[in-house]
Amino acid sequence: MYESNKEYSAIFLKGMHQLSSITSPGVAKTFDLSPFCEICDLGGGSGALAYALASEYPDATVTVFDLAPAVVEAKKITPDENERKNVKFVAGDFFQDEFPPAKLYTFARIIHNWGLEKVHNLLKKTFRSLKSGGAVLIAELLLNENKTGPLETVFLDINMMVEASGRERTETEYRLLLEQNGFVDFECKSVEGHGGFHTMIAKKP
Repeated sequence: MYESNKEYSAIFLKGMHQLSSITSPGVAKTFDLSPFCEICDLGGGSGALAYALASEYPDATVTVFDLAPAVVEAKKITPDENERKNVKFVAGDFFQDEFPPAKLYTFARIIHNWGLEKVHNLLKKTFRSLKSGGAVLIAELLLNENKTGPLETVFLDINMMVEASGRERTETEYRLLLEQNGFVDFECKSVEGHGGFHTMIAKKP
């Protein structure tokens, strides 16, 4: 998309920034992430989550890792200098390139974009990139266990299957994905004020 339609891509990134800016402060507060002084938001787009994390944890450094065109557009919509402190952008493809070093990797509205094989590839790569004690954090809408709702998530599930290769998943499905790739101590909590949106965390032993 970024390569084929730059104008639409810029509009898309701004829209995602507005959406993520609503939920990102809650995501940053869901778990105590203070032990993680280096955080990397994979596919972090505009940096909305990165800014929220840097605000909540001022002693941490946060890297946004995304495609080069996304980084160029993101720098046009960044907040003021004070909010940019401790946040940096690195261009790269998370399927092809090595991840920037971090003690916590985050995926916000990313895993649902992809089919099972690519999700496993991303999680395997995340696990390999972490040292023992590091963690991965995933923020997504969740389907209920019988996949009949919530309605918003069901509609998005259909949208993801039609327009991309991905799908929405249940808490159990995310737990299994993480456990199958070596992660332990899975936890899941709803984001305060955004009941359908959830944050999940798991660690590398």
